[in-house]
Amino acid sequence: MKVRRKLRKTLLIILIVVMSLAMVCGAIYYLAFRTFTIVSDSAFSQVLTKATLRRLGISMATKGIRLKVENLGDDSFMNEDLFTSRIRKVRGDWVVLSPVSSAYAVSGGINVSELLDRSVVIALHGNVHSGLFDCNLVSDEKTGWIQAAGQLADEFATTSRNVALIYEKESLSYLQDIVDCFGYGRLSLFEDQKGSGLFVNETKKELADLGIVVAMCPSDRRLGDFFKTADTLFWVVDYRFAPAVPSGQLYGMVAPDFERAFNQAMDVTKGSASVVTMEFLYEKL
Repeated sequence: MKVRRKLRKTLLIILIVVMSLAMVCGAIYYLAFRTFTIVSDSAFSQVLTKATLRRLGISMATKGIRLKVENLGDDSFMNEDLFTSRIRKVRGDWVVLSPVSSAYAVSGGINVSELLDRSVVIALHGNVHSGLFDCNLVSDEKTGWIQAAGQLADEFATTSRNVALIYEKESLSYLQDIVDCFGYGRLSLFEDQKGSGLFVNETKKELADLGIVVAMCPSDRRLGDFFKTADTLFWVVDYRFAPAVPSGQLYGMVAPDFERAFNQAMDVTKGSASVVTMEFLYEKL
């Protein structure tokens, strides 16, 4: 009995010590760490996955930085006064604005850098001349799509199946770079030309006739039309379109390398109006 009591006492002491350490670590995390805040919204929250946030949180914690997400309600974009009042309440050593928030600020000429004068304000927006932010993260989707094409070319090189590329020519400046990743005749191209109302149905039929199982689609205004009828095709899409792909048919996605881009943006100084290129990565699911 004495041995058991002694063991319980020892375990209790260990438990108290562990809980005390956890409380101390928690206090350090919330009080001593600098804060990196992401201003999200209903659209951005669908593409900024929990897995991505978890990786970012762990990576930043190793540098003594706490990751925080502030979600703006959709009504925040009803008028500039409401948007401004809510943005003013955001706190963080660094504050990243979602694409929607960044675009809204640009459309209204709202100087978020001045509103948050104690934060380095980083915008996910391509307008590098706005002067409304301390840093603009400019997307470079090409890097991710070249990576995706290279990996798919290697993966299907020893098979009899082609990979498909469904695209709009005017929105794909790096078409030839993708083509060059594949051996001759190993990439089937499907260009969505304006005015072709039969494009989706004809493309689906040809894909089935060719026995193609994986299609890359960097962007297409009619991507959602491909999912109105069932098929067994697997898709590689931009991360913003991933939620539209039916469950089980998402083969991979091309998404920003947020960790690298955010790390570079954290070196920016207040008022510098810097530009950081945000490269994309291919992730097979």
